[in-house]
Amino acid sequence: DQLEMIRQANATYEVPKESKAYAEGDGVTLDVTVYGSDNRRVEDLCMENAFLRDPRHELPAEVVAELVGKKAGETFTCAVKRPGRSEKQPSQEQVYRVKIRDVKERVVPVLDDEFAKDVGDFATLEDLRRRIRDDLRAQIEQRKRTQAIGRLFDKIIEANPFQAPRTIVAAQQYRT
Repeated sequence: DQLEMIRQANATYEVPKESKAYAEGDGVTLDVTVYGSDNRRVEDLCMENAFLRDPRHELPAEVVAELVGKKAGETFTCAVKRPGRSEKQPSQEQVYRVKIRDVKERVVPVLDDEFAKDVGDFATLEDLRRRIRDDLRAQIEQRKRTQAIGRLFDKIIEANPFQAPRTIVAAQQYRT
């Protein structure tokens, strides 16, 4: 549903009234230090004071699993085994040291007239709904026109076979 997608896209993250443990769907601010199997920092993977809306997109699954249930101020380490890319590059272990700075709750806005005013030039939620319906109808009509034009071109080409110039065929081969 388009309206729900807009609503979810406008969610904010707020510090809860009471300290809480991280749970899926929350945002979290972290310091992450990663060490390779040689005990050197892996700078490309390290983060400081990084706010993550969805840690699953930024961290390995093992680290995210360890993060669940932890509160601000806690620190943990987690070993992650990375598969090797070839026989010459065997698998290696990386150690993630994670400090949780804060946990924020995801707050999805209420669907009301104020929400409609916040997302655009709409006086009411019904105006926003009407715009979404109109846009969806327009997209369906555009798709129907595009498909009809495609079928028309197919029939024209079918009724009028021709040999494509070699230069065009050659140019097309190099594009792909």
